[in-house]
Amino acid sequence: MWRRLLATGALVLSAGALLSGCSVPENGWMGVGRNDQGELRVYLRTCGQALDGATLYWPDDPTGNSENEVFGDWSFQTPQPSTTAADWPLLGQTPGGVIATQPLDALPGPPKNMAIHAWTRDASASASGPYLFTETDLKRLEPGRVLIPNNTGNESDPPNKTISLSQFEALDCAVFG
Repeated sequence: MWRRLLATGALVLSAGALLSGCSVPENGWMGVGRNDQGELRVYLRTCGQALDGATLYWPDDPTGNSENEVFGDWSFQTPQPSTTAADWPLLGQTPGGVIATQPLDALPGPPKNMAIHAWTRDASASASGPYLFTETDLKRLEPGRVLIPNNTGNESDPPNKTISLSQFEALDCAVFG
């Protein structure tokens, strides 16, 4: 219960900072993809500051409700080291140092969009993952492919793109420098 409240609080702090003109510094890369065996996984690469957890949520509500519905939530037993890569199953329980504080047993069906975000409890760093993706987008992913934010800055471009797992692993931390 407390972990979920902390995670939700961190998400709210991050959103509040973004809305107020201040932003939580980006500190890494996140993606959702399929490993070589076809299992859906969350991929995280931190770049300079340890992160405390990650949240999969519904960023838009067509009824106008401003609260984000949380689908899945994970915390790290120890914060992820400053420059490291981690991955864990998107669905079900997680092994090792990633704790599924709110396990995701099934994907939320259409028309719900999802977003994923890694955070620190004090909102000092974050890592954004794909935004406005659906269960259909995940079903289309081939093994060895990862969905990440597009980050082109052009609003007419799609919000996400698909890259290979090896390209994800090679993303340069220097952009956060």
